[in-house]
Amino acid sequence: MKYTPAFAFTLTALAPIYAHAASVYSGCAVPALKSTHHTFYVDPVNGSLSGDGSASKPWSTLADVVNPANKLISTQGHAGSKFNAGTDTALHPANPTAPIKAGDLILLKSGNHGSPTVTNMYNSDFITVAAAPGATPVVDKMAIISSGKWMFQGLKFQGLATTATGAKTASPSPLSLVTAGRGDWEGLTTDIVFSDNSFSAADSTSGWNSYDWINKPFSIGLWAAVSCVSTVDNHFYNLLNAAYVSAGKNLFQGNLIEAFSNDGLDIQGSDLLIKGNTIKGGVNSAADPYHADGIQGWSAISNGVAATNSNVVIDGNILTKTGSGATSYMQGISIFDGKWTGLVIQNNVVNVDTWHGIAVFGAQNSRIINNTVIASDPAAQPSWITVQNAKDGTVSSGVVVRNNIATQYVVQDSNTTFDHNIAALKITIPVSGKSTVFTSGTVGTANAVLPTVLAGFMTLNTTAGSFDERLRSSSPAIGFGSPSAAPALDILGKARTAPVDAGAYVH
Repeated sequence: MKYTPAFAFTLTALAPIYAHAASVYSGCAVPALKSTHHTFYVDPVNGSLSGDGSASKPWSTLADVVNPANKLISTQGHAGSKFNAGTDTALHPANPTAPIKAGDLILLKSGNHGSPTVTNMYNSDFITVAAAPGATPVVDKMAIISSGKWMFQGLKFQGLATTATGAKTASPSPLSLVTAGRGDWEGLTTDIVFSDNSFSAADSTSGWNSYDWINKPFSIGLWAAVSCVSTVDNHFYNLLNAAYVSAGKNLFQGNLIEAFSNDGLDIQGSDLLIKGNTIKGGVNSAADPYHADGIQGWSAISNGVAATNSNVVIDGNILTKTGSGATSYMQGISIFDGKWTGLVIQNNVVNVDTWHGIAVFGAQNSRIINNTVIASDPAAQPSWITVQNAKDGTVSSGVVVRNNIATQYVVQDSNTTFDHNIAALKITIPVSGKSTVFTSGTVGTANAVLPTVLAGFMTLNTTAGSFDERLRSSSPAIGFGSPSAAPALDILGKARTAPVDAGAYVH
């Protein structure tokens, strides 16, 4: 991908990696192309449904290939009304003599492949849909409903929710550009993989006004609304909300998210791994002035009761404000709403221009450990790591805050274990039941306010927005931490050994 300040992007050819197994959440099915697979070709420019799917006689579009009426895919499905009624929950063969079978590879040539909908297609092994070598296949919009074991690689998902320009409203479409969702009529979707794709509303936003950022993109770039969706090494850009993970056992790893006007990634559910993503360049729109978040989490609500999210790990992500002024406003990792237990936030680097670098409200038995949170504008908005009570008054309990480096800390309740942290400006913690601010020296259990920690980074130019928070040999963070519960590896995968350094990086 190529990034320019005007938010214009070019999708470059992706190297064929069809034979490699993609990463998935533990316990989910792993795609791996077998040597016995068959390869089929789809070409919107030169193909036809009258072809046989060979390289010389390709089919027309992906939308045509997955259309059940064309009977090109041998798969399995539920029996609609009987499944819905609970009288027949078995999978039944569909189109057993069709040419495309479980384990096969579908290569897409350049051109527009329409708006495919994959419905009631449960494969016994993964069918891989990938860009042909050197090709840029474009998909306008896609839904995967009541289906299983599909993998998408190297595709360009790009489409607009509306083409209207300059509309003076701020009512985003509730729809998503790409959806992996459930269908109550025919069953849950599971085991879907998105790898090395791009998701965008347009290549360039030149000429967009603040309302266009709200109205033109779909509300969500990718909505993973079911379990066992793996989203790995994709590029999200020029979107409203880039991605939304709202079900358990999901992996969201190694993705680049930039040029989004609301949230980078929204999460909801249990058993999630959010790892190694880069989120930068929020475009805060005056048409939707509410805070934009790099990563935000909340709970599903049923009959007025919030579900508890458990075993969520946010590890090794980089969240960085780019640009200057209010138009690039972005919060870091915000866990304001809902119920959370077993939440782990570790090895993250956060550089934003708002109060909330890492904010956790009302969590239970959770850890915030070995993160680096430095304000991009410390004088105006000294970003913090904060642990506070939930909006409904639920007290955070059993939360450990350890081995972090931050501009400042605010800890509301004495139930929080707070040790071996470094602040550049100040620490606010309860002392004898009273919130107390410390601006220098040792604080509590092996914490300290050390302004010199800022000079201990390789690069810290808040004016230019240039950050490299690896540690210099002179950094006071070296050896400052505790080995207790510290992650074994740092953000770069380097072993973390005693004496443990504070922050996301091992010196």
